[in-house]
Amino acid sequence: MMDLYRKYEALSPVYQGGLTNHLPMVLTALNQMGIDDNLIEERLDNYKELKGLYDLTDSNSPIDDFNQKYINRTGFYLGELNKKGEDIIIGEFININKFTISSALFHGLIRLSYATQ
Repeated sequence: MMDLYRKYEALSPVYQGGLTNHLPMVLTALNQMGIDDNLIEERLDNYKELKGLYDLTDSNSPIDDFNQKYINRTGFYLGELNKKGEDIIIGEFININKFTISSALFHGLIRLSYATQ
């Protein structure tokens, strides 16, 4: 499961002008539903190919300013999680963002969740 998770977590966070990469969450949900890993991988690979997703860890992939900011923010959360722990960082994140629009808070939680995996 973790190998599959790592395969999909490094994909570009935003693609085709606005869709967000939710494949790590889809993978987790399908796994918890008891779907076979091979079938999950087949379906997610098909989706990845259909949408033209690229791997941000591949040095040949184009990384624009937005994707670089995404990488930096995830790296920031990883560092904070290592220093303070999940409970404190999640609590701080929610307190800092409690007055933002719910979509922005939700997508921020997605990024934070990626960092905790």
